[in-house]
Amino acid sequence: MNMRSSDRATSDNQMSSLCSWKFKRIKENATDSDSDSANDNKEEVRKLPRSHKFHFNCVDQWLHIISCCPLCKQDLLRR
Repeated sequence: MNMRSSDRATSDNQMSSLCSWKFKRIKENATDSDSDSANDNKEEVRKLPRSHKFHFNCVDQWLHIISCCPLCKQDLLRR
């Protein structure tokens, strides 16, 4: 882990500046009833500076502790 970033969490302002969106998977042979239930299964994703994508809730928990990408360990403050 990048120890330089371990002593600081990501601020709420920094996290709100990161891109996030919701998506859903579409089945090839989905019926109307399948697509209705799929609307309930949307997942929210957050993209970090090097285009690494994570589940929104998971990465936000991480970023509240440490201000770096969980995958490449790039410090988010260094953008």
